[in-house]
Amino acid sequence: MDAEKAGAQVIAVHEPGPGHTAGLVRGDVLLQFGPSRIDTAADLARAVSHARPGSRSRSPCATTTAATSR
Repeated sequence: MDAEKAGAQVIAVHEPGPGHTAGLVRGDVLLQFGPSRIDTAADLARAVSHARPGSRSRSPCATTTAATSR
């Protein structure tokens, strides 16, 4: 994203994969990953690196117009 907006924009989702299973689509903006607030892509990478494989997380995100028409 840019310096004025929080979050990390999803640019690709692997199929099959955990992001796809969670319903993420290209253009979604992740605002939180588990307990971690996400302001940048680096924040998301750090939060994901600390997550245990196979663990589940609820992550609020802002969805794109394309995502809401699924």
